[in-house]
Amino acid sequence: MALIKCPECGKEVSDTAKACPNCGYSMKVRGIKITKKHAIIGAIAAVIIVILLLVNNSVYKESASPFYSMKSGTKMSDIHAIYGEPDESKTNDGAIDETYNNLKFIGKDGVLKVRYWSDSKDIIYARWTLYAKEYNSNSEYESAVEKTKKYFTRVYGSPEQVTDTELMWSNTYSKTSYHLIINKAWNCAEFEFRP
Repeated sequence: MALIKCPECGKEVSDTAKACPNCGYSMKVRGIKITKKHAIIGAIAAVIIVILLLVNNSVYKESASPFYSMKSGTKMSDIHAIYGEPDESKTNDGAIDETYNNLKFIGKDGVLKVRYWSDSKDIIYARWTLYAKEYNSNSEYESAVEKTKKYFTRVYGSPEQVTDTELMWSNTYSKTSYHLIINKAWNCAEFEFRP
């Protein structure tokens, strides 16, 4: 026989006793007693974990992409309905280039450039670019590029390594492709959609 402390009152009790002789606490219950405080802390932790999981999963939904509503035949008016009027627009060589500055995607600011055919106003391609100069450090920029790569990989699967500076995710169902091009000359990462 050994003496143990009663979890309720702290008095010494025989380890074979069915109840504490001092306070009546049932000694049949072994292990940790869950108090109101423990239950509240556990419930708060569970709520925080659920919120973090929901936020994380919403980040990786396809609809979070700046390219989500773009497909072959998407018109300039469709893009304007989503993003409004562009910050810049210019026409050259049978195409119209429009730029949206500071467009947020998965929590990072980038520049969205969309090119359309001048005559039909159908989309040719769209490119969301992260410029290293917009970040406080090279590691912050590289982290943003990695986060964006992770997004495309979670949504579209593993990419194909095209060159040492280009990855491609293909969507065979819609015959579209998404490219990551690390442009060392411009010190930027370009994520491109091509219908």
